[in-house]
Amino acid sequence: MKISLPTKERAWGPVLTAAGILLVVTARYAGAHLPLLHGHLVDLVQRSELILIGTVVRTRELGPRSMETGVRVDRVLAGRLAEPTLNFRGAVRFGPELRYMFFLRRASVGFECVQEPVSVFPAPPADDALYQRVVGDIAAAARVESPARAERLQAALLPALTASAAPLRYEAALDLAALVDRQHSLRASERTAVKQLLASPGCDPALQALLAPLVKEGDGVPGSP
Repeated sequence: MKISLPTKERAWGPVLTAAGILLVVTARYAGAHLPLLHGHLVDLVQRSELILIGTVVRTRELGPRSMETGVRVDRVLAGRLAEPTLNFRGAVRFGPELRYMFFLRRASVGFECVQEPVSVFPAPPADDALYQRVVGDIAAAARVESPARAERLQAALLPALTASAAPLRYEAALDLAALVDRQHSLRASERTAVKQLLASPGCDPALQALLAPLVKEGDGVPGSP
């Protein structure tokens, strides 16, 4: 299972590779003095007023790191939108005729995309229901008071680890690792689910590097079933 996306799906800026993730994660758990690595999925859901799946129908470059993107709306995951198409501005260059999940907020005129080039999520139709569930559960968990909030977020992120789109899997794994790193532990049922994922044939080495330490740290820690 490969991380790299086709050339036309790549956005401006750095692209996380399996080697890059392995290097950072290995250094982190070897005790290197690195800042806590975390994903962007939870943050994007919290910052967005409209989250949707759509197909890019046109793009127009407005300037350095500024693009106008037109999409055909296929599914609204959060927020309200009646129109079948939508234009927005942002820093990401999305590939034409490709399908993505978009995180948007209202701007002075229209909408703007809150994603950065490293947080681009291809959206194959087979994953629509999964994306809907993950976004809805993260949004609901974010409204819960601590300490239950962390537990709800962990439960919301777990299904995203099985997405067919590699970027979503890795962002979810990074967010999950950050939650567990902050003195929270996986529940017994969650540890079992992660172990099963790690043992599955073809599990990506980069995902293994992120998730294996969470299971190891959770062993022997009391958790809810």
